[in-house]
Amino acid sequence: MTRKEASAEARDSQSPPARFRPPALPLKGRILAGAAGLLASSLIRVLGRTWRCQVIGREHYERLIADRTPFIIAVWHDNIMAPIFWHRGEGIKPMVSHHLDGEMIARTLSRLGYRPIRGSSTRGGSEAFAEMVGELSNGHPCSVMPDGPRGPRHVFKPGTILIAGRAGASLLPLTFDAAPKIVFNSWDRLKLPGPFARVSLRYGVPIKVPAILDGEELDRFRERVEADLNALDEAAESDIRSIAR
Repeated sequence: MTRKEASAEARDSQSPPARFRPPALPLKGRILAGAAGLLASSLIRVLGRTWRCQVIGREHYERLIADRTPFIIAVWHDNIMAPIFWHRGEGIKPMVSHHLDGEMIARTLSRLGYRPIRGSSTRGGSEAFAEMVGELSNGHPCSVMPDGPRGPRHVFKPGTILIAGRAGASLLPLTFDAAPKIVFNSWDRLKLPGPFARVSLRYGVPIKVPAILDGEELDRFRERVEADLNALDEAAESDIRSIAR
């Protein structure tokens, strides 16, 4: 077991349960979300320990942590599985929607040592925006799926950029690819590495977000970040093709 894996194992056992505000779901929805969170978190732990991970660009993450630079990890909705396992127990604060599928994700993340902030562009957005700005300002790393909660797939919505600009934070692109993997028939084409999969996890170069962006300037910046994240996706896919040869 590597030092990274040993540290993560210790965090798994020591991290207290995360606190989050549950949405007003009916009893059936709460039971379903609770069961899904338990099963999904257990599956990620079991599968993740079999993955053979190649990590590229980790120094960007470590430098942001060492320099106490506020940052948001930006990862497409379909690329969350490997990052969830890799960063478990680190107390990162992801934004998760109030929809039923968001509740399932929040319960999964809570069991893996994350601290979800509840809200999205469609429900609870302003409260979640303010809460994440506060957490970033207090030095807590956060994460956002910028094409969530309902897509369009791989379209970077501006809310994440506005949060980072308000908090003086940077965006840290993150993605992965794997072989073998399961690709679910969902709007986001969610990827799950299979048992003993080879995984390429890639961090991009941090992107500092200006404090004030609006209009055409905001749209140009959004397009740049979207292109950077998609290019990182292509690099991870290339890694896996090279390994598979």
